Amino acid sequence: MAGTFSIPGLGSGIDWTNYINSIRKAQEGALARTIGRAQAKNAAQTTVFANVKGLMSPLKSAIAGFGYVGDFKSKTVSSSDSTIITGSANLTATNQSATVSVEANATNEVWHLEHTGINDSVSSVGGTFSINVRGVATDITVESGTTLAQLSQKINDQNLGVTASVFSTGGTAPSARLSIQDNNLGKYNANQTAGTNFNITVGSPSGDLTALNPSAGLAVRDGDGVAPGFQPITEGRDSMIYVNGNTTDPIYRDTNTISDVLPGVVLNLHGKAPGVAKSISVSTSINQAAPKIQNLLKKYNDVIVSIKRAIAYDLSLEEQTNPTAGDGTLRSLLSQLQNAFTSIVEPIPGGNAVKSLAELGVIRSKNTESGGGDGQLELDEARLNSVISENFDHLVEFFQGGTLAGSTEKFTGFTKKLSDVMDSILSTTTGSLTGKINSLSEQSKRLNDDLRAKLEKLSVNEGRLKDKFARLEVQLNKLNSQGSALTAAVQSISLNNQAIANRK
Repeated sequence: MAGTFSIPGLGSGIDWTNYINSIRKAQEGALARTIGRAQAKNAAQTTVFANVKGLMSPLKSAIAGFGYVGDFKSKTVSSSDSTIITGSANLTATNQSATVSVEANATNEVWHLEHTGINDSVSSVGGTFSINVRGVATDITVESGTTLAQLSQKINDQNLGVTASVFSTGGTAPSARLSIQDNNLGKYNANQTAGTNFNITVGSPSGDLTALNPSAGLAVRDGDGVAPGFQPITEGRDSMIYVNGNTTDPIYRDTNTISDVLPGVVLNLHGKAPGVAKSISVSTSINQAAPKIQNLLKKYNDVIVSIKRAIAYDLSLEEQTNPTAGDGTLRSLLSQLQNAFTSIVEPIPGGNAVKSLAELGVIRSKNTESGGGDGQLELDEARLNSVISENFDHLVEFFQGGTLAGSTEKFTGFTKKLSDVMDSILSTTTGSLTGKINSLSEQSKRLNDDLRAKLEKLSVNEGRLKDKFARLEVQLNKLNSQGSALTAAVQSISLNNQAIANRK
């Protein structure tokens, strides 16, 4: 465009600057009608395809969620007191009600040894610290001057199945403690008698630490708070329960997660209530299936509606205002998705009661108010629940695939087939939608480059016109000056001739 430069037209009387600007505007208008219009259409198409891709990604994620559909049918366990006991169950569990009385929870055995200070020596002359963990005895050499904290580290270095740590109670001396905790729950000895058969002993079997050096003041702090003593602070105990009213045949386990009492059921013990029976109920649940399929269909419908609106063609218009009306790529995507969602999965065993989504209760939507409703899908929950109850294994095979009867040949399920379709659309290297978006991006770049080149050419031509008209004005100014001089000379001769005539 013309800047502050101007050609006044003093010689010709013509406003050349306005003339050149008019030429530039006319040429720019021509570019706007060609390249500019192509750029606007490209931008509009890019927006449409980006929106479709944005809706395809959630659909792909929803499809991936069907890689496992075991939760379509599950067993739930309810408890009358979740602070004491809860549970979970697999599909092999029988629907039932049971009572469980939790008499004891499994515990880790913990011993505390008291001392004057964490950083005080446990032996002035050195000695041996003996520890027996679940029937395995270990002697640890303790050098003179070893502190309580260092003794803790020595115990941990042995990897005995215990964890040693030190702390201070902050109370009356001796306030330092060496804690030794069994890493495993439960009682090592099969004899469950309380107060005997400990998992850990220190010093001699009686808890005597004289071999280390009793003068240093290291002693067992027992569960009654008496020092020295021979009891752990917390005794390692197995969990103990009674099932279904039995109170004479206790069940012991070295864990608070019991999986071998009620077939297919895992009992989780959180507390204890001796003598109080808590009820556990096992039932079948199919509540997960419908919401999961409905979410998939919603994502599918969002894509279908978006594509149908994008390719809509208005027959009443000579020139379509919709930038992607009838677009071949979008029409192909629509066809792929509709076929994938509505066709029968092949090959699938002939006796399988579920070969398509339609047999799960997925039907064509009757609601077309949203616009483009034709082709949308919705779920008949009653039909789905019936299939889950009667043909659950067939449903799993439909989604996840399996092995053809009487052979080792495997067949691909609905989820994998649908995932393959999505990959063919969204793959970063070979996806049709990705390729279209990349093509539009390249086209946009070419249009921008073309426009830039033509504008630069206009600027060059504009400069040439300015130079040309400027030179023309210079020549016209010279001619005007010469004409003025000639006129003055003629007038001078005329005046001179007049004067001569007058003298006669």
